[in-house]
Order: sequence, then C-alpha cells, then structure tokens
Amino acid sequence: MHPAFRFVARHSLFIFPGIGFLPGKLRLAGNLLLFFAAILLALPAQASHEAATEQQTAWQMVLERCVLCHYLDRPDYKFAPSLQGLFNRKSGLLMNGKPVEDQTVSHWIAEGSPNMPAFKYSLTPQQIQLIVKFLKEGNAANVPMLRNSR
Repeated sequence: MHPAFRFVARHSLFIFPGIGFLPGKLRLAGNLLLFFAAILLALPAQASHEAATEQQTAWQMVLERCVLCHYLDRPDYKFAPSLQGLFNRKSGLLMNGKPVEDQTVSHWIAEGSPNMPAFKYSLTPQQIQLIVKFLKEGNAANVPMLRNSR
C-alpha cells in the first residue's frame, strides 16, 4: 500500500470523523472518495481565472498607486491634481511646466516630485507605460469613482 494511503487509513478518524467507525479497507475507500470529491470541487474554482487584459492590468495599477491622491473622473483636487483628461488639457503642461507627452508623464511617474512619491522603485518601465497609455486613451473617464464618500 502507498504510504499516503496508509496515512489516510490510519488517521481517517481525524480527517473525516463520520467515516472513522468503518472497518479498514472500507474506511480507506470512503476517505479517498471524500478526498477526491473535495479536490474535484476545488478544481473549477482554480480553472476559472483568466488572464487579465492590458486595460484591466493598467486599471489595477492606477487603482493601487494613483487613486489615493488623484481623481480620475472629475476635475477636482483630491490631495493632488485630477488626472481626468490629462492629455487633453488646454494648457498642455504638467505642474512642472513641461509638456504633457508620454515621455514627460512617464518621467514624472517614475521620478515623482516633492509632493508625489517616485514609483521607479515599485513599478517597472512597462507598468509605467501601461499607466500612461491608460490615462492617454481616456480610460480613466470610464471608471466611476466613489462620490460623496468623504
């Protein structure tokens, strides 16, 4: 008998107490049946996860890194300027006076400012580019934020 089966047979009273009173092989068969049934029930839960799309990944990063301080869906200040329509602003400038372009926004996110942390230590350049793309495509406007939550 395989050692794992021997363990289940010896300790079945502790694993499945309802089956513990059955004699030897019948108890082992009952425990194995319950064990495999539990595994089969767990498999669909694991298999149902699909890979996130690029936009979902970007939204998750924005949610984790940006939403605490920035609004995405309205022009108000939260703790920092709104990111709504960042690439469509009339001034066309960031707070540091540089033009709103992919490279300057990426640099700002990576290096931070006196009032914003530098994310170059916690995000890869590819992740920063995903955030910039998310903001540039206006996807932030499609995400309703919690209103009147203060």
